[in-house]
Amino acid sequence: MNSQLFTFYLDKMVRELKKKYYKKNEFIIVMDSASIHTCKHTLKWLEDNHVKYISKAEWPSSSPDF
Repeated sequence: MNSQLFTFYLDKMVRELKKKYYKKNEFIIVMDSASIHTCKHTLKWLEDNHVKYISKAEWPSSSPDF
């Protein structure tokens, strides 16, 4: 998978989330350090579409969710 395909599927997912949570932008996408998650194309897409996200660097390594 490349970043263009990833953002294509991400766009579909975000549209569904926005329908479900239309009153608030209350969802956050959690991404790891995969290259398609950290490349310029994906980060620009997230910024352009006002999507909140947490990267692996921001997630505490001792977290039970990790």
